[in-house]
Order: sequence, then structure tokens, then C-alpha cells
Amino acid sequence: MWHQFREMDLLPYIDNLGLKHLRREIVKMFAMTSEDSFTEHTKRDDLERIEVSEEKMREAIQRVMITHGCSQGIFHLMTNLKEQLRDPHDTEKPLCLVEEPTYFIMPSLIEEAGWRIGGVQMSDDGIDLDALEERLKKEQGRVKALYTIPVFQNPSGITLSHSKRQRLVELSRKYNFYIVADEVYQLLHFDEDFQIRPLAFYDEDYDRRHPQSDTTPKVLSVGSFSKVVAPGIKLGYVLVARGSKFLEVFSKEAGLHYSGGGNNPYNSGIINQAIQDGSFEENLLYVRDSYSQRLDALHAALQHHGYQYFEYHKPRGGYFLWVRIKLRGDERRSSDEEMDAFYKACEKRKVQVVDGNKCCVSGGHHDYLRLCFGWLEVHEIEEGVKRVVHAIEDVIGKSEDAK
Repeated sequence: MWHQFREMDLLPYIDNLGLKHLRREIVKMFAMTSEDSFTEHTKRDDLERIEVSEEKMREAIQRVMITHGCSQGIFHLMTNLKEQLRDPHDTEKPLCLVEEPTYFIMPSLIEEAGWRIGGVQMSDDGIDLDALEERLKKEQGRVKALYTIPVFQNPSGITLSHSKRQRLVELSRKYNFYIVADEVYQLLHFDEDFQIRPLAFYDEDYDRRHPQSDTTPKVLSVGSFSKVVAPGIKLGYVLVARGSKFLEVFSKEAGLHYSGGGNNPYNSGIINQAIQDGSFEENLLYVRDSYSQRLDALHAALQHHGYQYFEYHKPRGGYFLWVRIKLRGDERRSSDEEMDAFYKACEKRKVQVVDGNKCCVSGGHHDYLRLCFGWLEVHEIEEGVKRVVHAIEDVIGKSEDAK
């Protein structure tokens, strides 16, 4: 083992951007050296057949940075981004917009990095870009960043379409804000024909379609190995497009990287070896199949035990199901008081669910639940659904008794 680590130069200080061997594998994984235009139907296998010169490879690996997982990576990106965008004459914190709903921990993490938070509603196919543009116009340049989860969104499970990705990048160029794309579920798709590439590639797509543009790339694609290997591996990466200078500046100005060298070299060496010997791909196929079965089990249990109480969109990957609770079994919205009683009933039934309001900076989703199918085995998922249905029936029973 130590011999292999010495061959990878793993033991001394490493490049500020992280272990080059792993960055090279990430470049190959996402075909980052391809200069061809792509569409929503472009296949990764077709891109991987392209012959790559060493010069192109050297350029591409400078557009990859290794992180201690996704959350740590986003925190450091947001902290450094705030400093890069600092206006000495502006005493107000910069504004970062987030989707509503979003990953419930991220708004507080971004605030800890020194930002103000605002919300933008989502539609059935991802972030509402009309609402986003209206907010951008209203704020008149105060929006400096957007945090988005464009693939198997947490908690909604929605994946942003090809056309909406193009327009989102167009808006970032027009209104001059960065996009921090949380793409931890990029590799966790359950369909073989899933082909959408990380959002950073849409910066390159924009430059190909607008060769006279004098704007610079704005997307920071943040990915993770933790979601497909193990949470404890704490290993992620950031990708940027050709022409972006963000990582070059970041690696020199971020004291943590400049002082200690690149992030997580030991685990980088482990994952690099796993990719090269094929065990990473083998494990990835296993994880996709396992989570797909758990999603199917959750869907089947919801339909079997209480279909009239649940409304949701079944995703094609990720970890989560975003479910609207219909206590009355019809389209009327459940009241806050009824939902408070439901959540108390869930606690009594010893089943844990995430209140939808926790996923929104401005509320309005108290009658939604985030259900995770990644933690439990199939038989445990069905038991959990039974308990949720019993909690609903507890509330309905109390309402009928009150009459």
C-alpha cells in the first residue's frame, strides 16, 4: 500500500488543488477535455472515445479542485467568493438566492459564510427562471450568487432540463452572479439513458454559442464521492469551465489550501486506486441498483398503504421523495394546526420525517415532507410508511372525535 501511495506522491505536500492523479480521473470521468458542442442527448461513451493530448489533460486538471466533501467545499467557496466580490464601499452583506425548497442545512451554512439569504420558488421542472429574473431585476445587482441543486434536487428530486440549464447560465452572464451548483447526486441516476452533464459544462456551451461575449464563466459545479462510496470518506470536488480563473485565484488566496496543501490526499489516493482498478464503478452500479430498489419500495408502500394521502413526483435518482400530505384525502391544503398535530403524531409513532418548512427560507410548505429512502432497508421503509399513515389516521380520528 505504501509503495502505491509513494508512486502517487501522496505522502509529501501536494498541489493546492488536490491530488493530480485523482483530478485526472475526474477529468476522464466527465470528459472535460471534449471541445465538441453537446446536447441533452450527448452520450458520455461517445465523449470518452475522443483522443486526448497531454496538453489538453494538463489544462483540464487545473479546472478541478478536491474538497473535504461537498458541504465543506461549498462553505469555503462561499467564504472566498464573498472576499473576491467584496465592495469596500458596501456595508451590506452580499445576497445569495436559494431554491424553495432546498437542502435544509444549506441556508444557515451560507449565512455562516457571511451572506444574506433570499428564496426563489420552484416549478414542476426546477427553479422558476421567470421568478428568478424578476428578483434579479428588483435587486439591481445585489444578487451575487445562486445556490442550486440542479440534479435530483434535495428535496424535490427534480432535475433541471437542458433548455433551463442554458437559460440559467444566460441569466448568470447577463446579471453577473455566480452559480454554486450542488451536484452531489450527479452519479446517482437510476436510468441507463441519463446523460445530463454537470452545470459547469453549460458555461462552455454558452461561450460556443456566443463567441463574441466578453463575460466570464460563472458556474462552480460541486460534486462528491461520499454519496456513492460512504459518508465517512468526506471527499468531493469542484469543476469549472474553460476560461474560468476562479480556482486559480482560490487556490492561492484560500489560506487553508495555501498552508496545508491540497485537501484530503489519503482518501484521494484510495478513491483514485478504486477508479483505476474498476472497483469504484462496480460499487457505483451496486449503489444505484440498491437505491433504485429502495425508491421503488417507498413508492409501492405509499401507494399500497395510503395513496389518497400522498402526492409526489417519483424521481429518477438521488436520495429523496418530496411528498405533499393530504390529510383529508382531497386537494384541499392541510392547515398548520392539522400539520402540527400530524408531526406530533409522527413523534409518538417513532417515525422521523422532515417538515417541509425546514426546507424553505420563507415557509409555506408545512404540509410537505422530505422522505429519505437512502438510510433504510426495504422492509424498514414499508414499516416507516405504515407509521406515517397511522399518524395521519391519528389526526383524522381526533378531528372526527371533536365533531
